[in-house]
Amino acid sequence: MKYFLLLLLFVSSFSFAQNFTGFSAGSASEQTKAEETFLKQQESERYKNHLKNLTKEPHITGSKANERVRDYMADVMRKAGFQVEIFPYDIYLPVMPGTASAELVTPIRLPLNNKEYIHKEDPFSSDPNLPVGFNAYSGTGDVTGEVVYANFGRKEDFEKLKSLGISVKGKIVLARYGGNFRGYKTKYAEENGAAGLIIFTDPGDSGYAKGIVYPEGPYYDESSIQRGSLLTLDWTGDPLTPFEPALPIDGKRKSLA
Repeated sequence: MKYFLLLLLFVSSFSFAQNFTGFSAGSASEQTKAEETFLKQQESERYKNHLKNLTKEPHITGSKANERVRDYMADVMRKAGFQVEIFPYDIYLPVMPGTASAELVTPIRLPLNNKEYIHKEDPFSSDPNLPVGFNAYSGTGDVTGEVVYANFGRKEDFEKLKSLGISVKGKIVLARYGGNFRGYKTKYAEENGAAGLIIFTDPGDSGYAKGIVYPEGPYYDESSIQRGSLLTLDWTGDPLTPFEPALPIDGKRKSLA
């Protein structure tokens, strides 16, 4: 439903911006009336209620809560007069990690927080179904190594490290969000032999250095964690059925090996 709502909002905005290119004088008049009718039928309160229903509980991919979101979207679309069909997609998806941790071991032992602080203003922050922070399609393992800071983790950042005689092979790369997509930070770290990667939000980019932090303000507080996917544009969609619908069709799926 989120994508449907975004589509409606885009169409609403587009109606004011375009100059009826391709319409004759008569059809332009009909188009204007159609758009006016469409805009009169939009209610901001309805969008607000949809958003509340879609976000009332954490709905991790593959969970029962996620199925409830799917069913809600289908129900709303059917009531709007659309024919809805739910396909049995067979997608290779990561699951919520049972354990995930990061710890500084020298010069002092210091466990690093991997879950947001609980805020009374945010009921989701104390929800038992909220997992620790992780990026989808992260590798599994247990590594210990020296940390090398790699700025944004861009290709040029790793090239700069090489020019300085600094190797990340077998080490843990520390890179900040921004500058490129998180999936490419991972790709370049792996290509340069890193054993692990930690990505963080720099306060100078979106934190106390920019302004008042959550919950009083809009910027990231010290416990905020970005969550997302590490898949790059090299693998659009399901990694086992790249560039194809992830339907259970024989002969079109890649091996996990």
